[in-house]
Amino acid sequence: MQCMATHSLSTALTLYRCGTLTFRQAATRAGQTNDTFARTLAQYGIPAHD
Repeated sequence: MQCMATHSLSTALTLYRCGTLTFRQAATRAGQTNDTFARTLAQYGIPAHD
């Protein structure tokens, strides 16, 4: 299960960074709340936009 969660997060981050997903869509795909996803973006050095 952890592998799927990691894959979902990686996919969400990539699609968000490319502009394919909105912030909310990416957070949902990653299985995270908006607040948690914002912290995840910060950890990876990805600026939040939307």
